Amino acid sequence: MYDSERKIQKELYSITDAAKILGRHKNTIRKWIDLNYIKHYAFPGRGGKEFFIKKTDLDDFIENHKVSTP
Repeated sequence: MYDSERKIQKELYSITDAAKILGRHKNTIRKWIDLNYIKHYAFPGRGGKEFFIKKTDLDDFIENHKVSTP
């Protein structure tokens, strides 16, 4: 793996990662993605699309929606 790939991976969260950070269920994160509350990126994955969220986009969501985190 190249250094640039590692850097990108550190800056992207899966839905599971975002749910843990926000202290919410994965389905809540999916709903917020569907409602376009959280900017996300979709990539082909196993059995469909996999969604990822940039750290900066998650930080913006937390600030703009006044979401408390554990």
